[in-house]
Amino acid sequence: MTTPAYLPSLGLRAPNYDKLPAVAVPRAHAASLSAGWPAIAATLRAALAEKPSRLLAVECYPCTHDDDIREKLGCALGTSTALGAAPAFVLDTKSVFKTPAEIDALVAPDLGGNDPVFGRISSLRIEQFLDAAKLAAARETIRAAISADASPGFILVVGPAAALVAPADALLVFADMPRWEGQLRQRRATVDNLGVRNRGLKASLQYKRAFFIDWRVADRLKRATMARWDFLLDTTADAAPKLIPGAAHLAGLAAAAARPFRVVPFFDPGPWGGQ
Repeated sequence: MTTPAYLPSLGLRAPNYDKLPAVAVPRAHAASLSAGWPAIAATLRAALAEKPSRLLAVECYPCTHDDDIREKLGCALGTSTALGAAPAFVLDTKSVFKTPAEIDALVAPDLGGNDPVFGRISSLRIEQFLDAAKLAAARETIRAAISADASPGFILVVGPAAALVAPADALLVFADMPRWEGQLRQRRATVDNLGVRNRGLKASLQYKRAFFIDWRVADRLKRATMARWDFLLDTTADAAPKLIPGAAHLAGLAAAAARPFRVVPFFDPGPWGGQ
């Protein structure tokens, strides 16, 4: 950016503000991006062909549109004649969660009652949100589908806790979501908190629950599974999904950690200020 001539005379300088900072991925991974559902489907189909279980698990971070991912990915994987058959079995992981009432009771101690701001950083783990009987039944259904289906179809498991529901040998995709985009989706009433259906709730209360509960629970699962992600899926822009290999993601993190970097600037009015 060129400094206007009058700024130095006033003791000022031009800002070097970067609203969209980025770190270049190492050259070895620069061409590994798949953009759009057809290209993503082709990449995943090729990877699935090398998996004996033919099982694809898509772990979804809070505020992803997991229903949309399940529909569009399943359709893209099954409609291209070059890719083979459609999914033989599809599992929505919400079916293995405890009831909303049970989950509300589980998280209540960390939410600080009716206080609109204060709560407690939760130590809960996502396993505590799951119903043991439903989880066992889902795993048995998956095992039966793997052993019984001799067709070229595959098994698709999508949603929060997919990495726990699916067998360890599944092809694992992590669908991540920036927290700021998650907040915008809360304001548009298009997402729910973890394990419940509450998209009509006031956005500030959804944010509070996500801040103290959902993001903490999901981050623990993220850290525990990151080393075995086969791919990372970005659906921040619903109409422009992108996929990279897990190895490219780790290489990018290593490159960022070895140099100075900026984060995306964030300004949003809140209880503690900000404009």
